Parts: sequence; C-alpha cells; structure tokens
Amino acid sequence: MTQFYVPSIDGGLPADEAHHIVNVRRFKTGDIISIFDGRGHSAKARIEKISKNPARAEISVLEKFTHAAPEKEIRLFIAVIKPPAFKTAIQKCTELGVTRISPIRTARSARQTVNREQMEKIILNACGQCGRQYVPSLDEVEAFLIGIKEYSQDGSRGFILLEGREPLKIRENTRNIAIFAGPEGGFTDGEIESAEKAGLAPVSVGDNTLRSETAVIAALARAGG
Repeated sequence: MTQFYVPSIDGGLPADEAHHIVNVRRFKTGDIISIFDGRGHSAKARIEKISKNPARAEISVLEKFTHAAPEKEIRLFIAVIKPPAFKTAIQKCTELGVTRISPIRTARSARQTVNREQMEKIILNACGQCGRQYVPSLDEVEAFLIGIKEYSQDGSRGFILLEGREPLKIRENTRNIAIFAGPEGGFTDGEIESAEKAGLAPVSVGDNTLRSETAVIAALARAGG
C-alpha cells in the first residue's frame, strides 16, 4: 500500500499529500490509508472528511507502529549530473536503501547546484511508494575533495565507481558504506589518485560502459542487498 508523508503522525496531512489523496488517487470518506513521518513511525488512518477546493482531507489515526532503523548506513557521494538523470538516480537509490545522499562537484560535473526542494520531494515520494519508514538525509552540494575528507573521518568502508576494475562486493557484516559515483566522463586522474590515497577501493558494477545514473543504481542494488 502506498503511504503518505506527514510531519507528525498525530498532526494533519500537508497540502500536497491532501491533493494527492483527493485529486490524484481519488480516495473517499471512510477509506483507510497508511501514513508515515520519515523517522520510523507509521500508522493506519481513516479519512473522515474530504473537500476539493482547496484539497483537504481530515483523518483519524487507527493504529500506530514503530519501526527499527536500517541495519546498514549507506552514504552516496554522487556527482551532480544532468537533472533528468540526477532525479532518476536519487529516486531509485532511495528505493534501494540509501540513507544519506551527498551531492558533490567534480571536475566534469555537468552542473554545480541541485534543486534541493525538488530533490526532497522526489525522496519523500520514493519512500511513500516503496514503503520506507526512514527518509534519507540530503546534504548540500560540496566539493569532491571535501567529500573525500569527510569519508576518511567517518570510519565507513568506501568505494569509488570506475570502469574496468574488480566487481563491487560487500561483505554481509559491513554496516557502514560510502560509495562515490562520478559524472558523465568519469573522474579525472587527479580525483582518482586522491580517492585511492584516502582509502577508497576502486570497483566496477559490470563490464559494460554504463550511464552515470545506471552505475549508481547498480551499485546501490548491490550495497543494499
């Protein structure tokens, strides 16, 4: 069942979710929905009243649930790529279990910034669609070398995605993972050298040359499994 985001389980539905319920999903009074707050709490709720202009839906909570935090912490350092590809990568990686998203500026990045508000909506929608109870955090865009420095200080097992390297393999007992994914055209030799000096393991996700967003999705599928 699709779940709908609320800032607080005991609060009301935000306007965009009310619009989705009323005008997109066409729920009716008396229908049961699932809500979540992105911090490990969810609930079953009944729609008590609906109005359309503007869209509003009053709900009553029927049953509350508390969920355990993810066993793995997966931080994705992802180069800022073209918006359509970046949106796809963020959506799918959220569905696959990423817990922290850190956009980075690299020498070959297509852009220097991201639309944070838009990315946050994509993350929330992906969580609602796939049933995740914890919303991944989204960092501000930072320089590649700053990301490398942060990785070197957090004690996680780190990987950098490169073509022609050994396949990405993650041990079952690994609980803190960092993945660096580059832009179209890949990382520069200097960036690769800095990454390897910091202890990042160079790995690939297959023999084929993949688009940036495809490589990221493939890496998260392996890391989250």
